Amino acid sequence: MTPPTRSGSSKRAGARLKSLGLPYSELPAEALAPEHNFAAWREAVWPIFDAETEARADTGGFRAEFGTYNMSPIVMARARVAPGMHRFRRPPGKIAATGLDLVLVQHLVEGGDERVCEGVESRVGAGDTCFADLTRPFSTVTRGFTNLSFVVPRAMLSELVPDVDSLHGIVLRGSTPAGHLLSEHLRALWWQAGRMSLEDAPIVAKGTVGLLAAFAHPALADRRHGEFVIPAAKLFAVRRYIEQNLALPALGPAHLCSAFALSRAALYRLFEPLDGVANYIRARRLECIRASLSDPQHRHRTIADIARACGFGDLSAFTRAFRSRFGFSPGEARAVTAASERRFENTDGESDVQNVLPHWLRAIDIA
Repeated sequence: MTPPTRSGSSKRAGARLKSLGLPYSELPAEALAPEHNFAAWREAVWPIFDAETEARADTGGFRAEFGTYNMSPIVMARARVAPGMHRFRRPPGKIAATGLDLVLVQHLVEGGDERVCEGVESRVGAGDTCFADLTRPFSTVTRGFTNLSFVVPRAMLSELVPDVDSLHGIVLRGSTPAGHLLSEHLRALWWQAGRMSLEDAPIVAKGTVGLLAAFAHPALADRRHGEFVIPAAKLFAVRRYIEQNLALPALGPAHLCSAFALSRAALYRLFEPLDGVANYIRARRLECIRASLSDPQHRHRTIADIARACGFGDLSAFTRAFRSRFGFSPGEARAVTAASERRFENTDGESDVQNVLPHWLRAIDIA
């Protein structure tokens, strides 16, 4: 499990910091008795998935190992799970509990899975690379696998992919030349991580995200059946303006047309691939509120105050829109987040992989 460059390292499950190297945490399969392996594994992946298995741990049927590097501003991990029927879900409750505005990129090294992203089904095999938005539901069923995972801040991809929301569910096939090149890079990145210094991390991370974005563009174009033609610079400028002015009550098509000297027809064409400008503004306002409800720094604020600060004047309409988008009420979102915070606070963040990963993900989410 541990990369060869870390020869001689301990097999104890825990976080280790190599001198001037990347923080590394590991759950080796042989570190725990079979009856405890699944519990440790389930806890390790808890920030991202609810994990279930039909393999019998009491007979040694379930075996998994998991290692992760903090290559800030991204986190990468390698997981291997023995054959058996395994399910991973990220339902609305999990999204509310963890409050992570991140993008998960998974590369299948061995095995395969069947995944569903908001009703879109995909079969994924060895060599394929998949994108999933951690603010949106998805699920995976697999019969055993080895994979590499890369957790990327949305802001890093937003700078390179104008329609970053459409990445959810995208699969880059390893059978294509571009997919094969990406596969080679991601695998080499894992095996070279043990040699990296803390100074290397942001440079390598930026290059890797650039590669992911570059190879994602053709897949996005295929999803749009060749209609994904967007003036990227203009769209990025308008979207950035929207993010900075969500609290503005007048934010809407008329305001944006005036601010950017666009006709309504031009503005509507610009946002057509994003489900329209009005829907886009509403979705970003709702996401702003969901993130605030998940942020411990906003515990003292009422839900109404947060909604108004994100541009919702009609609180009844806001509550209906919030439930429609996320599947639970704002109050339920805050309650489940409070319970999740207590769970985070009960970990020391330094001992084992189950505790380290939540803190690392939180750190890159707010960076």
